[in-house]
Amino acid sequence: RSKYIDLCLREGLNPRASLVLKKGKDSKQINLMHQGMGDKMGKILAISIERMPEVEKMLLSDNNLTDVSLPSIVNSMSTITTLIDLDLSTNTVGSATGKAMCAYLELKSCNIEKLSMHHCEIDDTACQLFVVSLLKENHVSKLNHLDVSNNKIGKLEKLGCDSAGVTFAKWFKRADCQLHTLNLSWNMLRGESGATLCRALKSNTSLLHLDLSYNALGRDGGLALGSAILENKTLKTLLIGNNNFDSVATFTICAGIIENETLQLVSLDGNPIGERGASALMM
Repeated sequence: RSKYIDLCLREGLNPRASLVLKKGKDSKQINLMHQGMGDKMGKILAISIERMPEVEKMLLSDNNLTDVSLPSIVNSMSTITTLIDLDLSTNTVGSATGKAMCAYLELKSCNIEKLSMHHCEIDDTACQLFVVSLLKENHVSKLNHLDVSNNKIGKLEKLGCDSAGVTFAKWFKRADCQLHTLNLSWNMLRGESGATLCRALKSNTSLLHLDLSYNALGRDGGLALGSAILENKTLKTLLIGNNNFDSVATFTICAGIIENETLQLVSLDGNPIGERGASALMM
């Protein structure tokens, strides 16, 4: 706190009371959500949190942070080995922050289990940067909960390039993948990249909850998904609403559901399933 106040005074900024007041004797979290601090204050925060002891949760969502300050903040968090829950949502994550996250997640001292980056304008390039870090040889990530909803993942598919969907598929296939909750809703997953991601669920043994709603997987994605859940043995929740699944895709998905013994909840809301699709659902 003294370092933070000193740096604020040097920069002519008013210290935020919420950043100074102690939240409790045994508090192990730093909750700075919805402060709108901006990049200038973000850089000061980065210097102030270096090597803070016993912090387990860092909540920095909705703070007008960008690539100007976020890389510095991520670099500082790499010195906090007790951190297991990080929320950077509703900020702007670009390639510089993606590279910083990549370096952070590759560290053996990184113990992050839950990462939230929804509403961050993350595109395929930024997403691939930090997901690729989880695919490094001899590196086992502890990350089990990831929320990257409401971003721009899948946009590259329109340009004829592999989107981050392909990178996620490679992660799903890893025997050491520990991810059990993934939220990819409200993105742009579609085409062959989207279908590749769905097919990868066939061999995945870690995911319990998957949200792919509000994408554009279409018939090809639905066919791939139906074939995958036919063999998947771990998924319990599958949210696939508003993906433009027609009656053929719905029939295939339902065929997979009939054979699957672990699924407990499937949501197909908002899809043009037609009469035949509805009949398949009734089965």
